[in-house]
Amino acid sequence: MSKVTPSLERRLVNLMQSAGYQPLKQHELLRALNMKSVTGQDIRHALKSLEGRGEITRLRKNRYALPSRDNQLIGDLSVHPDGFGFVTQLEGDDIFIPARMMHNALHGDRVEVIITRSAQARRAKQRQAKKTDRPDLSRGQIARVIERRCTRLAGLYKKAARYAYVIPDSPRVALNIHVQKLASSAEQAKDGHKVIVELNDWPDPREALTGVIVEDLGPADDPGVAMASLIRARELNESFPVSVEKSAKRMKAGRSTIADSNRRDLRDEFLFTIDPEDARDFDDAVSLKTLPDGQWQLGVHIADVATYVEADSYIDKEAQQRATSVYLVDRVIQMLPRHLTEHVCSLVPHEERFAHTIRMTISPRGQLMSMESFPSRIKSAARLTYDEVQAHLTGQTPEKITPPLGEALTQMDKLASLLRRRRARKGSILFEMPEVRCVLNENGLPTDIVPRISFRAYHLIEEFMLIANQAVALKLSEHGYPTLYRIHEPPDDEQWERMAADLASLGFTLADTTSKDMNKVADAVADSPLAHIINLAMLRNLKRATYSGQRAEHFGLAFSHYLHFTSPIRRYPDLITHRVLKALEQGEPPPYSKREVASIAEHCSRMEREAQEAEQESVELKRIEYYARQLEEGAIGPWQAVITGMNGRGLQVELLDTLQRGLIPFSRLRDDHYAINAQRNQAVGRRTRNKWKLGDVASVELLRVDTARKQIEFSLAETNESDESTSSPRRRARSRKRRR
Repeated sequence: MSKVTPSLERRLVNLMQSAGYQPLKQHELLRALNMKSVTGQDIRHALKSLEGRGEITRLRKNRYALPSRDNQLIGDLSVHPDGFGFVTQLEGDDIFIPARMMHNALHGDRVEVIITRSAQARRAKQRQAKKTDRPDLSRGQIARVIERRCTRLAGLYKKAARYAYVIPDSPRVALNIHVQKLASSAEQAKDGHKVIVELNDWPDPREALTGVIVEDLGPADDPGVAMASLIRARELNESFPVSVEKSAKRMKAGRSTIADSNRRDLRDEFLFTIDPEDARDFDDAVSLKTLPDGQWQLGVHIADVATYVEADSYIDKEAQQRATSVYLVDRVIQMLPRHLTEHVCSLVPHEERFAHTIRMTISPRGQLMSMESFPSRIKSAARLTYDEVQAHLTGQTPEKITPPLGEALTQMDKLASLLRRRRARKGSILFEMPEVRCVLNENGLPTDIVPRISFRAYHLIEEFMLIANQAVALKLSEHGYPTLYRIHEPPDDEQWERMAADLASLGFTLADTTSKDMNKVADAVADSPLAHIINLAMLRNLKRATYSGQRAEHFGLAFSHYLHFTSPIRRYPDLITHRVLKALEQGEPPPYSKREVASIAEHCSRMEREAQEAEQESVELKRIEYYARQLEEGAIGPWQAVITGMNGRGLQVELLDTLQRGLIPFSRLRDDHYAINAQRNQAVGRRTRNKWKLGDVASVELLRVDTARKQIEFSLAETNESDESTSSPRRRARSRKRRR
């Protein structure tokens, strides 16, 4: 394959930008450039590369031109289970795509969109009709698929009388896939097996979606098949190419081929790591000194991955493609080979390691006064777990924590609390959604689901990493070095209005459109069953944090400057930051251009979204598996659940202890026929006028588990039905009040 040089791509763009340019085909562009050394194959590769990045567009009859900025754009498509979707741009608001305008695009595809109605036009029409002046997203339709990223799907293989088909596992793909044939590697596939199907080209949405079964994973209910299906469908690679593994194994801790005269010797400094119990790689260590004037000197020492992973090496290219480690419920898909993450780069105790140190001076009021950064050589004094640190902070010091460690932890806890209070005053959003952890036995079967508790020990490390990331962002921004920032845009007007309406339906008022007001609402319900649904009502109306080559505010943290620096073992943006910071420290020019960091930011944001979806799906798989076993064993509850939503079928609920979501069908509410109101926040019985509202807590029992669709149905427990269906509205109100 011919190598595409940037100069060729640049000449093509310059040609299309020239006055009087008319869209040309490939061979016409070759003649227009008049470059003897350039072949038709070079032109094809250059055009494909430019088109993939959205810098040019292909028109009818394969002619190329610059995209029209008026009504055309390039972005990534995210499809909702209900059929509609959104196209996310690198910069700018999302574009809403109605289901009928999807054409032949699938979830995850890179697409070209034609804007059919702008947000401004929609607002003007609404005002003219005197409906509302609430802003709305622009609407569009898919013009064509630029890159088909959804090429393989996992699903359930079914045989009908005259044909076979696959029911996709993903709720974002609504169509069944007609099986064209079985590859030789999947000839043993049988009805009811989980399979991987490779999709054929799908140029016409009016035709059936077809594919070839390329792998048979086995019976759908066999242990491990569901997780294998997830991994294959999302094309997650647990192994690395041979060239990457060989390169990694040649490296040794504390040794480098790079001359680094600026590296400081901190082996005598008292520092240590704090990580989860099951962590195998330790990429951050901390140290703290109290200064005579009441200030603090905080040291954050991060594994110096950039010393070992050189730009454009085999390891770097693989890491960039993966962009992040993926933490599934029963395994980790690493971004870097284990030899690097667990040995060479990991800050294991009592061993010399290379680090990149951020040393900060913090005032008695928690303000960052100054910082310096430099490569260092360290030796961690101890490897502590969050549980051990939490035990010390609550007065139950384990034997492992010596007096020097105990004193350091006590001082660190004071500083972390100070930083957290300062963040709260600035408007940083402190409330979090609760999380659960699946406990697995040696065979990978779920035996319990327990909540993840946010200890003071977690907050300690969290605050230190946040201020280190902020300090590095300030330094790089001050010197104008292009890098990847972590940004979080504030909600737009429509999101604020939706948030206020959702809170009003729950009986709460959002005083103003600031993060401080969100914190006030969260604080008011912190210890009640309503806390989860209130926090959900606010968080689901926020934008997603992303990576960007342009610095912007991080709304959720209330930081003007922020990036990721503290986890280079598991996040590629952090590795980029390390390289940029090293270049600045050594007086070298920026290693990346603005265009390069913008492209990397887009890729990393997309891979992060996919990783989060995979992680959530893996937890959901184990939870469904857990409740299916509970149902088989007759352990059906009752459990306490909160009503989180409503649809035409019934009440959407979430168990308070495990966060498992499910549905109470209206058909199981035998006291009356229920109908939901227009705001979808209340269901009212037609005869009895009994009401169910968002935030109501009910006692429920397990009714049905559909493992194929990953859905659970509940019914009201007998105590609920007797109390709720036969009592008076006044008694029901008193009953709900007691439950709250």
